Amino acid sequence: MSGNKKIDGKQNHQDIRNKEGIRRITVSPVTRSSGQLTVQVALYQGRVVDARVLGGVYRGYESILVGRNLLDAVYITQRICGICSAAHGMVSSLLLDRIYANKITDNGRIIRNLILGAEFLQNHIRHFYILGLPDYVEGPPAYPFWHRSGSDYRFSLAQTSQLLNHYHKSVEVSRMCHDMATLWGGKMPHPHGIVPGGVTVNPRTDILNKFAALLAQVRKFIEYCLLKDTKLLADTYADYYHIGHGPGNFLSYGAFPYGHLPGEAYFPAGVVVGGERQTLDTSKITETHDFSWFEEDQPAGDLLARPEQPDPFKQEAYSWVETPRYGGEAMEVGPLARAVVRGETLQSSTMDRIVARSIETGWIGELMSQWLDQFQLGQPVYQPPDLPVKPRDIGLSEVPRGGLLHGVEVEGDRIKSYKIITPSEWNYSPRDQQGQRGVVEQSLIGIQIQDAENPIEVGRVVRSFDPCLYCATHLIEI
Repeated sequence: MSGNKKIDGKQNHQDIRNKEGIRRITVSPVTRSSGQLTVQVALYQGRVVDARVLGGVYRGYESILVGRNLLDAVYITQRICGICSAAHGMVSSLLLDRIYANKITDNGRIIRNLILGAEFLQNHIRHFYILGLPDYVEGPPAYPFWHRSGSDYRFSLAQTSQLLNHYHKSVEVSRMCHDMATLWGGKMPHPHGIVPGGVTVNPRTDILNKFAALLAQVRKFIEYCLLKDTKLLADTYADYYHIGHGPGNFLSYGAFPYGHLPGEAYFPAGVVVGGERQTLDTSKITETHDFSWFEEDQPAGDLLARPEQPDPFKQEAYSWVETPRYGGEAMEVGPLARAVVRGETLQSSTMDRIVARSIETGWIGELMSQWLDQFQLGQPVYQPPDLPVKPRDIGLSEVPRGGLLHGVEVEGDRIKSYKIITPSEWNYSPRDQQGQRGVVEQSLIGIQIQDAENPIEVGRVVRSFDPCLYCATHLIEI
């Protein structure tokens, strides 16, 4: 938590009724999420008719990077998030590879995929059990379930016991995923193993054996616990296939390359707008701040203009989250969006997101086992960068929560401007100039709240996107 006020983990609900019969509810903080997240909804006859999602903290990493050496970006940007730090290191390295025109070796590409894959597994397992499952499972009156504020628990005693057992087991399995990434990255979070030009650790036999052994245990947990528990959840709460529909637009940057040519990746890049599949066109990505606490002083359409200047007293603004759009459309990102872009589904709901994340976890684990057989022992993993050959560019990749973009403009070897658009900016953005709500705001419209004093439906919908508003601990008050 951040700041001086202690928060006991129990959601604080503030109600305001007006003369038109609209009841306004504020859920703050949204617990079991990363960062300071607040959700405001307006109810009419128990149904959500308006919603606002508020990101309550200013980080300023884009401003911090100005004037720094270009190579510092890989390490500084990883501090954005203590959960998916390798994701930022990966995308920053991909960006610098384009600036320096680096060619990554096959071994370097495989190790990068394994580090990022381990982070995917850790994030998805942790989200299902630690962050999401307590919305549906009644835990014992003990830590970490001490402040139970939920309801609508449907599992039998035997099912509850099984799920709680797997909940505790998931902590150990998540640690194994970090152990896997540490073998290549040196440490987790904030690994040092991903650098512009490749990676820093060669594929030795002892590392490969340790990695394979850990991966086998993680995959066993995915197969016998995660996937079965996900099916049990989906069958028991099948009504959540009809709750939390997003705008129906999906974006994926692609991830896990298997070759050196654009588009050669296990996760393809693409967009789906209104049910129509399209080729990804990064020139259509914009970012504005009409309802964000930033000055609106950037050239239209220029992602790499100078860093945004904060304006905490801006009229009509209600969030520190910025507003990215693709061709003017709000786009959902994440595991479900990747499944839609791959052509596996066109459905969008709370339960679809949960199921897509677990299915993706199993698939990534299988791919990682295949990648271990592709190493060429004795071949290089790193090509040192020379001099920058481009003054500006962007780097893109899918990461656990969705599409991540880094962009830079350089002067010599110094950063003139740096741009970061995270997955949670796509999903948790406020309204835009046209009044179009962000993805999560749209997903809340129309849901029926059974108990306005305890709006569990809001938390279930919001957490299905795996929120991360800043993904780091700045201050712990003891």
